Amino acid sequence: MSKLYTWGYNGYGQLGDDTTTRRNTPTRIGTSDWTTIAAGDNHSLGISGGKLYTWGNNTNGRLGDGTTTERHTPTQIGTSDWTAVVGGGYHSLGISGGKLYTWGWNYYGQLGDGTTTNRHIPTQIGTSDWTVIAAGENHSLGISGGKLYTWGYNTNGQLGDGTKSGRTTPIQIGTSDWTAIAGGFNHSLGISGGKLYAWGDNLYGQLGDGTTEDRHIPTQIGTSDWTAIACGRFHSLGISGGKLYAWGDNDYSQLGDGTTTRRKTPTQIGTSDWTNVASNRFHSLGISEGKLYAWGNNEYGQLGDGTTTRRNTPTRIGTSDWTAIAAGDNHSLGIADIKIPSSNFFLFFN
Repeated sequence: MSKLYTWGYNGYGQLGDDTTTRRNTPTRIGTSDWTTIAAGDNHSLGISGGKLYTWGNNTNGRLGDGTTTERHTPTQIGTSDWTAVVGGGYHSLGISGGKLYTWGWNYYGQLGDGTTTNRHIPTQIGTSDWTVIAAGENHSLGISGGKLYTWGYNTNGQLGDGTKSGRTTPIQIGTSDWTAIAGGFNHSLGISGGKLYAWGDNLYGQLGDGTTEDRHIPTQIGTSDWTAIACGRFHSLGISGGKLYAWGDNDYSQLGDGTTTRRKTPTQIGTSDWTNVASNRFHSLGISEGKLYAWGNNEYGQLGDGTTTRRNTPTRIGTSDWTAIAAGDNHSLGIADIKIPSSNFFLFFN
């Protein structure tokens, strides 16, 4: 069965173990049957048996339980039939029955409901047929019928509509055939027809086009055959042909190339056979052949290697059989079928 593990910073209860104690190794949370996980700056989200659970910081209602009360254990939100969930900086998005719901902070219109009013419970946006969602710090992205939509903050062109004007409702970007999307602090990535596109803030080279110039529309990066992408605060990760690439800011070794040198084009990391990547602020996670690797900033134990030592290359965490990963600001989540000592097992649900 698929078990949930969390580790790293826990000041708001975002690890879900009913404490605010940091954990520097994976700690099991709840029961089995987890299928999807996500994390925002200091909150976490997960789907188990089609039910949505959230926990951690609840400022601005980002947990969606109708309050702004911190939750230190997974708390069920709404009813069943959830299939996707993501966390932004202070807001969240989810898909249930093909319908898109958003909640939390809405100062920049990142909820997409045409207002700038915070929402403390999931609020439906648009019509049905949503399949993929992503969130940046203060902007959101979604795919419906193969078409890409973006909304929210746009100061660096991260919405990809050719402007720097914010949007409070979803606006279509480009043509059809989008399959994957990711959002960083103020930049975005997307895959269409196997090709990688990047747009928005490029101060650290996080778009991967060899420059540090912002791009206000999707700009193709590299060649084809991209299958997975992730954004950190100012860096990016992608998988092409099973190979892992990283680019952008590297001050905390979050690119995993053994240096702290920024990279303005995709740089291969490690060997082949990577299947999953995740990133948030200054650390990165990846899965290769079912094995979990972590690298970058480790100040709060967010790499899960039992230390608080920064790692500048992918470092293996735990044993095999990891299937999903997510990264918050300074914490991490993973789904696996592995054995963790019983002293690290917490069973809590609200």
